[in-house]
Amino acid sequence: LIGIGGGTIMDLAKGISVLMNNPGPGIQYRGMNKVKKKPVPFLAVPTTAGTGSEVTWTAAFIDSVDKMKLGINGNNVAPSFAILEPKYLINSPTQIAVSAGLDSMVHAIEAVTAKTKNDITVMLGIHAYCLMFVNLPLFVKGKRDIDVCENLMLSAYIAGIAMMNAGGGPASGVSYPIGVHYNVPHGYAGGIMLPHVFDINISKGYKGYEPVFNHLKLVNPSDQHKSFIEAVNNFYELVNAPENFHEWNCKGSESIKFLTNLTMEQRNENLLLNPVDFFEDDVKNLLSRVC
Repeated sequence: LIGIGGGTIMDLAKGISVLMNNPGPGIQYRGMNKVKKKPVPFLAVPTTAGTGSEVTWTAAFIDSVDKMKLGINGNNVAPSFAILEPKYLINSPTQIAVSAGLDSMVHAIEAVTAKTKNDITVMLGIHAYCLMFVNLPLFVKGKRDIDVCENLMLSAYIAGIAMMNAGGGPASGVSYPIGVHYNVPHGYAGGIMLPHVFDINISKGYKGYEPVFNHLKLVNPSDQHKSFIEAVNNFYELVNAPENFHEWNCKGSESIKFLTNLTMEQRNENLLLNPVDFFEDDVKNLLSRVC
């Protein structure tokens, strides 16, 4: 089986490959390591640079009945092979490239900071984040050569490995109900919140972003954390990323309350992986900045 496309297409192909060798409805395999038989050999060919689905053991789906986004996960879900062909990115619509790129950055940075991180996920996450940080603005401004596209694809691929081994934090967790209930593209759903997660964590005294901004060499040593936030905000301006979720009609106190409750019910495990305490009030604070 061959899946050519973005994360949605590759996840769909993963699910089909699983069901071709495992009986029954797909929903019974939702969770971790419930797929017992190896799937039909699956070749993943990404045409976007974001999800890293070509290398992960996760296939995410939305349950339209329960209104939840969950996955078929485990050792028998990952693709057998992947082909990274940078030429497929050259003509990507800019908005899709930006949304996908932000998804990669969420995976990368949360693999650096998660409580379940290790030396390898930190190393890979820093490299993946910085590849996207440097190359996505070049792509958006029209430098769509093979080298730039290759770096974007490598960022997504490496971030996928890092995230798969470390897990995701608040931006990943809150993005799920936002995507399900407001149809916000997944990359934007997490990526729009990411600078605010940085700010909240730093305000609580967290210093674990230092390896990232030291690698980028973009900050003023006199106030490193402030300079890092300024550099991140400048990056979002360069790639013309949305500042909030208003265009998807996700705004106001009702949306904030609704999404906070869903996050606490469905995605609390992501909050627990944050390097500093991230409570319900922090979710409200985060959402109040983008809704």
